Order: sequence, then C-alpha cells, then structure tokens
Amino acid sequence: MQKGLTEKIYKIPKSVQETIPVHKVSENGVFQIEKQKSKNQDVTFDKAYIFSDMNFSIKDESEKEEHFMSYCKMLNSLNVSAKIIIANHNINKEEFEKTVLIESKPGYEDIITAYNSLTERRMKEGRNDIQQVRYLILTCKKKDFANANAYFRTIESGLMTQFRALESKLIPLNAMERMRVLHRIYRLGKETEFTVDEKNLTKKTTWKNDICNLYIKEKRDYMTFEDRYCTVLFAKNYPSSLSDDFLNELTSVPFHTVTTLDIAPIPKELVSEKLMQAYMNNERQIQAQQEYRNKHQAFSSEITYEKRKEKEEIEEYMDEVRSNDQRMFFLGLLVMVTGTDKQDLESKVDTIKTIGASANMQLETYCGRQVRAMNTCLPLGSREVNIMRSIFTQPLACLMPFNVQELFDEKGMCYGVNQVSKNMLLGDRKKLLNGNGFIFGVSGSGKSVNAKSEMGQVITKTEDDVIVIDPQNEYFEITNNLGGQVIDLSSQSRDYMNPLDVPDRATITDISNFIADKTEFMLGICAKALYPDPITATHRSIIDRCVRSIYGYLSHENTQEHETPTFVQFREALSDVAEPEARELYIALETFTDGSLNIFSHQSNVNVNNRFITYGIANLGNDLKALALLIMIENVCNKIASNSKAGKATWVYVDECHVITDDDYGNKALEKLWKEVRKQGGIMTGITQNVADCLINKRTKNMIANSEFLLLNNQNGIDRDLLTQIIEISGEQTQYIINAESGTGILKFGSSMIPFDNEIPKDNLLYDLYNTNLHEKFESRKGATIA
Repeated sequence: MQKGLTEKIYKIPKSVQETIPVHKVSENGVFQIEKQKSKNQDVTFDKAYIFSDMNFSIKDESEKEEHFMSYCKMLNSLNVSAKIIIANHNINKEEFEKTVLIESKPGYEDIITAYNSLTERRMKEGRNDIQQVRYLILTCKKKDFANANAYFRTIESGLMTQFRALESKLIPLNAMERMRVLHRIYRLGKETEFTVDEKNLTKKTTWKNDICNLYIKEKRDYMTFEDRYCTVLFAKNYPSSLSDDFLNELTSVPFHTVTTLDIAPIPKELVSEKLMQAYMNNERQIQAQQEYRNKHQAFSSEITYEKRKEKEEIEEYMDEVRSNDQRMFFLGLLVMVTGTDKQDLESKVDTIKTIGASANMQLETYCGRQVRAMNTCLPLGSREVNIMRSIFTQPLACLMPFNVQELFDEKGMCYGVNQVSKNMLLGDRKKLLNGNGFIFGVSGSGKSVNAKSEMGQVITKTEDDVIVIDPQNEYFEITNNLGGQVIDLSSQSRDYMNPLDVPDRATITDISNFIADKTEFMLGICAKALYPDPITATHRSIIDRCVRSIYGYLSHENTQEHETPTFVQFREALSDVAEPEARELYIALETFTDGSLNIFSHQSNVNVNNRFITYGIANLGNDLKALALLIMIENVCNKIASNSKAGKATWVYVDECHVITDDDYGNKALEKLWKEVRKQGGIMTGITQNVADCLINKRTKNMIANSEFLLLNNQNGIDRDLLTQIIEISGEQTQYIINAESGTGILKFGSSMIPFDNEIPKDNLLYDLYNTNLHEKFESRKGATIA
C-alpha cells in the first residue's frame, strides 16, 4: 500500500505528452495525477515546493550532528509520500552571459572589458552553466481539489517551521512555476521557448504540447526525444552505511541530471506488527531446528549462525523502532541523465555509476521501462516503477540534500566565487530587507579592493549614484578613472561646497519642510561654533528666524534671479537681530565666514550632481572636521532625497568609519542614515579594519547587528571573537577568516553565510585600478617608466 504505484499506463505512448502523468491542474500548483473513475473515488494529488540549500558541508561536527537530528525529525514528521529531488538544470549560455556580463556604456569601455574578462574567467572555474535546484513533492489521496488544498495547507506550516530550523526556506510553487520546471527538463537547451498560456492551464491538457512538443522513442536502456538521449538509473542495493556527503557527490556532476529520492513512510504500527511476525517466525524456526537435533540425538543449545544473526538483526530493528525514535520508510533512488548523443550519455552514466560504486552503491539502468522510470523521477508525485527498499530514518537522513549556500541574483553585483562550489556569487543588495552593510578586514586583507569592485559595478552596471566619505583620500584615483568628482576638503583646497545650496526649485515639493531641514542643519553648525557653551532656546529661535529670512525668496515664483545664500548671508542676517544671543552667534561664526576656516562660505564650484562623488577629508584640521562632517552628512541626505524622487538608488561608502563614529554627532548622524535612508533608496556601507572600533558604543553595535550585508575579510583574534557575539558564525566558518588570503573571507548576505574568493588576477586592469599596496604600485610605475 505505502509503495503502491499510481495509475498504470496500459497503452504504448507515441509521444512524451501522452506519458505526462498529470490529468488536471489548479492555478495554485496542486496537480491531480490520476484519473478519477467515479465521483467518490480517492485519487492522488501532489504539490511541489522549492527548498533552499544551507551550509551543511562547512559546519563543524557538532553543528552537523545537530542539523542531522533536525533533518531526522523532519523526515519522521512525514505522513505522506514525498520526493526529494535535486535537479541540475541547464542554463542557457547566451542568457546567462546577458545576466552576468556588463553591457557596453560610453566612457567606461576599458573598465567594462576588464570586468567581463574577469567574469568569463570565473565562469570557467565552477559549474556556472548548471543551476542546482532542490524540490520537495508531497502527495495525498483525496476526492477533489478542495480537500487536497485543505490537506496541503494543514501540513505546510509545520514543514516550513522545520525547514527554517534547518536554515532553509520552503517555498510553494504555483501552476505556472511548475510548468516552467517541467519545461526545463523536457526542453533541455530550449528553456527560453516557454510559451505556456496561463489561461489554458485549467482547460483540459493542451498545455502539454507547450512544455514538450516532442516525439519519444523508447529503447531497452535509454530514450531519445528531439536531439537528446536520456536514461534513468536506480539504486539496486544500498550499503550498510553511507557518508553524509554522498548525495552531494552524486549531484555535483557538471552536467544535467535529476536525482530523486522517492520516499514512502510506513506506519509505525505496521512496522511493529511486521517485525513481531518476523521475530516469531524466527523463533519458530529456531525451535524447529532444536527439535530436529534432539530427535536425532544431537543435543545442543547452540543455534546456527544464520538464525542467530537473523534474530540479532530483527531485535536490533525492534529496538530502533521502540527506543530510538526511528521510523521505517520505503526508499527509491533514481537518477535521470541526459546526453547529446549515445556516446556522451554513456560517458555520463559511467561517471554516475563510478560515484555510486565508490560508496558501495550499485546504480543500474532501469531496463525495459525507461518512460515509467522517467515519470517516477520527475518533480511530480507519480510512482510508476517499484524499486523501493525499506530503510530507517537515520540511514535515510544520510542522503543529506544540503551542501552549501549559493548566491545568484540576476543583475546583481559579483562578489567573487564560492570557495566550496566555485560558482559565481551574484547578489542584489536592493532585494535584501535592509541593504545596509559593513566591510571588515585587517590592513591588506582586501577590504578596499572589495569595496572598490562593488563601486565600479554600481557605476557600470546601473544608473545609481555613488558617494564616498574618504578620511584618507584613498579613493581619488578610482573616482577620477570612473569620471567622478573629487571634493578635497581642506583649508588649502580650492574645491568649494556651499552647504546652504538650493537644489533645482522644481525638486522642492514642500518649501516649509525644506526650510525646517536647513534650520536643523544650521542648529548643528551653530552648536559646533559655540562649543563648549550650550545652545539655548533663544539661540534656536534666532537661528530659525534667520534661516527663514535667507530662504524667503523661495516663496516667489521667479527664484532664478536670487543668488543661493551662503554662511556669509546667514551671518549678515544675524547682524540684523537685536538680541545679545545673536551677537554671540555672529562672533562665533566669524572664523567660518571671514577667517581661516572659510572654505564652506563660498558658492559651490564642484559638480555635486556627478554620479560618483568622493569627499576627501584627510587634510582637514580638527577645527574643520566636525563642521565638514555636518556638511557632508547634509549633502548625502540631500542627494539621497533627490535621487529617490528620480527613482535612483544612492550607494554611500564610509571608509575608516571609526573616524566618523568617534565623533558623537557623527555617530548619531550615521545611525540615523542607517535607519532612515533605506526608504529613499539609500544603501549605506561602512568600511573599517577592526570590529572592536565599531563596538565601542551601542549605536554602532546596533548598526552592525541590523545590517543584512557583511563582507568579512581576514580578522585578528579579538575581532573574530567579537563577531561571533553579533552574528551567527560557526567555528568551521571562522576558518575562512583566519589567516585568509587577500580578497577571500565570508560573505553574509541576508541569512546566507558564504565563503567567497574575490581575488583579482594581476594581469587584469582592475588589479592596478583597485590595488592599495603602495610597494606594488610603485614597482608597477617604475617598470612602466623604464619601458
């Protein structure tokens, strides 16, 4: 009953369409996979889910054991037949290249060529032409769709909770998504020709022609359809023990396969009954054996070796069921392999068989019934061949369907390759709940290179803007090479930036809010000027009046005739106020308007509308740093707000961010940016060497804890220990940030924790552009001069 087959196919099929075991479809993804011969007859329905991979292979032994037991618990909870499927789907090479390669853009040709050259090199390292997807298929026997839907809803929530405990996500597939999955298997190499009309899904079975408009020829040990050769293998025998990485080895081949674990749980009472029957039968045979010996005067209390071992085995099974919370299942393991011709197919089959033989598992071709075997292997609930064997929970769990997390967001930024699978890591921070993040690493670990690599991709791949706050003037070269605007803030510089600038009048939708924001900004400026004396309520009132005064012209229709106010105009407005507190402010601001620190009192002469802006503050004295910080934060906020209205994102990088967070105002300002700019399309990134520098107060600690993006290069011991207090990182995972090579480490992207390698070869243009090793750059220039 448990391993019974679904509806038999009696006629010889002439096409693949006739073999597809789906009779009716509902839009939410529940399929009826048997014909209903009478109204009250129970028939089989199925539902499909995708579940995400998790980092099982890079966990330490204690964590592996914990996840193994959680997986056993999930298996024990299954009360319906299920399939766990790992499909190596083909990826169309042309479509994949469109996804990962950067399109040509005027002004960036050389840099884009360098990025694409690096990408093509990485594509050859891993299995980037294969996309591995994991499916869970559940089946049930019900009278109609309504009852089947209600049943699946009942068990879904519990399963989703158990998958979350496994650090995985279980996502149900609707009908169109399931059709696309079947299409990818049937139309290998023609994945882009998906033409299923959603309106026809529930109308008979006309959609079958859309997902596999092919003819099939079934041979004894393989099938052919269109220009493909296909065969299905099955596990003829199972070894007494299996390594938990066997299934990963079986599915990590660099070609198209569908590996299916067909699972049918056996009711516990039935298992107990059958074991008891076997035990009693064994006892009777032992008793008969002894009676036979006594009859022939061969008196002995010993029983034969075969019967003794049989008894011990049955008793062991009974103990497993009664004491060790083990359930028994029927299991069928099938592998569908596809090749371009018969020779290619045979080569791939030999590879699969060799992997099986290395684990003492015999994988054989299912001869004579290849179509039925294929239907059983598909991500559908049908079972048309019986190759199942009984197995307990823990041996079944050794066929662990988890390996390592991958990251593949179309049009995402490339963060190198996965150190385990060698597949490219493409991540779109805009898809995260909170795209803000940090880049940590000791000096020379590659943190600046990783940051610059992302900046370059933002400029060349998107229309977004980039802003860098640069305490060491390190980013001037990349800014100039990418056509950006460097703003060198120092008393000797002739780069002027007016903090009271007014954007295009058309972009100001609410004048009162604009003036209120400028008032808040000037309160901060005046508080810095008056320090250590406090700013009073009277000061606040005066500042508010003066700000409204200098921006009063905005209420007029023609604002083009008015010159944008500066600190000079604000100070002049203070001179017209009678209160003595105004005189205090007037005197306090003199240094910033007419004195040696007057660099912010001029009209702007830099292009603040450039897509790439770097604020260099390395040459600022302590007196100006606090003021510059206020002005930079103000400009960043204005830029983010302006871009938000234009539908553009703004990527803000704060290098050596501990320099900013050391200042109380800077700390508060950054925390505010981290919390608020996400809604306006702002993406904040802090860059620093030591985690300890960012954990000196609660604000920065919360900023890190609430960041969905963390890029961790090589860490020293203290920082490594601190990281484990903030984010969940296992002992095994920390090995990727201990004495790590430059450009490598751990990438935390949402809930994913992935070991990455973002090293750039020295023969690539990007290496010279992003390299921060002064000695290498000096040698490179020296060599160029000699040449």
